[in-house]
Amino acid sequence: MSRVDTATNTVVGTIPVGTNPFTVLATPDGTRVYAVNLSSGDVSVISTATNTVTATIPVGPTAVDATMNTAGTRLYVVSLVAKTVSVVDTATNTVTATLGPVPNLANGIAVDPADTTLYVANSNNLSVIDTATGAITATIGIIGTSDVGVTPDGTKVYVTQSGRNSVTVLDTATNTITATIPTTTSATKVLFNAAGTRAYVTSQSGNGVIVIDTATSTVLTTVPTGTFTSSAALSADGARLYVANQTSGTLSVVDTATNTVIADFAVGASPVGVALSTTPPVPQDITATSGGGQSTPAGTPFTAPLAATVTDTLGKPAPELPVTFTITSGSATFPGGAATATATTGPDGVATSPALTAGVTPGPVTITATTPPVTGSATYTETVTAAIPATITATAGGGQSTPAGTPFTAPLVTTVTDTAGQPAAGVPVTYTITSGSATFPGAATTATVPTATTGQATAPTLTAGGVPGPVTVTATISGVTATATFSETVTTPPGPALADLSATLTVQATAKVGTAFPVTLTVRNVGPNAALNVLSGITVPRGLRITNAAGGVLADSNHTVGFGAASIASGQTVTYRITVTADNSAVGSQPITAATASLQTRDPHYLNNATQTRITITRR
Repeated sequence: MSRVDTATNTVVGTIPVGTNPFTVLATPDGTRVYAVNLSSGDVSVISTATNTVTATIPVGPTAVDATMNTAGTRLYVVSLVAKTVSVVDTATNTVTATLGPVPNLANGIAVDPADTTLYVANSNNLSVIDTATGAITATIGIIGTSDVGVTPDGTKVYVTQSGRNSVTVLDTATNTITATIPTTTSATKVLFNAAGTRAYVTSQSGNGVIVIDTATSTVLTTVPTGTFTSSAALSADGARLYVANQTSGTLSVVDTATNTVIADFAVGASPVGVALSTTPPVPQDITATSGGGQSTPAGTPFTAPLAATVTDTLGKPAPELPVTFTITSGSATFPGGAATATATTGPDGVATSPALTAGVTPGPVTITATTPPVTGSATYTETVTAAIPATITATAGGGQSTPAGTPFTAPLVTTVTDTAGQPAAGVPVTYTITSGSATFPGAATTATVPTATTGQATAPTLTAGGVPGPVTVTATISGVTATATFSETVTTPPGPALADLSATLTVQATAKVGTAFPVTLTVRNVGPNAALNVLSGITVPRGLRITNAAGGVLADSNHTVGFGAASIASGQTVTYRITVTADNSAVGSQPITAATASLQTRDPHYLNNATQTRITITRR
């Protein structure tokens, strides 16, 4: 499809569409062009801003002609062979209904200005369809129908008859023929000027445009254009008629005041359709419509959302544009704690922000609304007022205890509510240590913090002083007599860990030379704490020799064995067993000694850490 600049009458580009485009028409606002493709059975939707196909709408085989309602919301596409009309929603680019079929091959279609009635030219008939119900309400016999058009006031229908060289005029109120206008040559496509005073009929065999006076139903003149004239389109002001000449491959420009061709230029092979699209308006202004000048207490939502209106260069609403609302100063947030929020303009050009909530800091708040195509911005000024507190309660942190000189585990938390029972944000809460030994950071006895949006104020860390006993902290807010009280306890710090290890030896009374006998060492911790890193040992004199010490370490030529334990808990007993053998030099009473000690835990009762027992060795 060729794109023509009407200011210079030159082809400035081509746009690939479907196969064999047969009809082309533009939306009333000039933002979109629709190419009806006969062979591919679809409609190509073209954005005039980018000159690209943005959608392809399947409508069925042999799509031959189309018409659009005045609002540009519905496109009606007629199928030659299927004899049906596809109704397209231009907002969604989808077929919402299929009307018909009409009796014969359908080749032309028009809709009245009210969008209530469709007229379909089909061979030797004109079918009248109710757009609300889709029903065919009348069928009027007219031989050789080619195309159909409705006057701008909706009172008359013009039906071209290419094989009869005439145009038939009908009264839309009665669906009766009121005139037949001879055209001498074939009558193909028909269109009207905005006033409805002139009808322009293309003539393929006449190679020109037939001009008809609609008041008198007479032919005023025929304007020669190019070979096999197929279709035409009028400029918005009606001053120029653009005529597509299929065989000569040209576009003729006709001055409608003089009915003369003032330009004729090549536009590509076999042009069969022409449509005019004005340069679409662009977004130009953004204004604050509503939502400014509000005030609300800290932590509460503002009553109304912010609304911004975007208009284009014609002063009309600009839909489907992203508008970003940005909090540029002050204390407030959009949902999720965000400083920005984006909304899209609707058909009325209005974008509405999500809820704006006041922060905790009283003062002015400024928000700006911007949209990328527009250089300016809209500004809103709101006010966050101080919350009006009514009650304060202790929420968390009371009833704790900690040793002197250590911090309490949890912070003190209060909740402040307003007169409506809702959380009051931004309210200063003062925590005061009224009795006992404790401090806030910096050895302070008071600390003041504001409430958050939840209404809660969290005190800084409270640390126990050096004097054990109760501690009372009172939380207060200005203007409210009620207080919140916390009771804590400073405990005596624990002393060092203590253990009490004892060692006991068990051995038989006598043993013979050369016969092994058992020795058992029992280590018990009777202290209040675990004994850590405990070493225990057994020593025998010369003449006795340790022959087995499982788990122990032998030393001093097997006269000493040592055992280790990482920990012996309070009340726990550990037993070590060894085997000893005596030689002849040991005959008589022999001492066996043992000891135990913790290398890490203090053991003040050390006298029971060592023990000794005796055994009598006899000859065999």
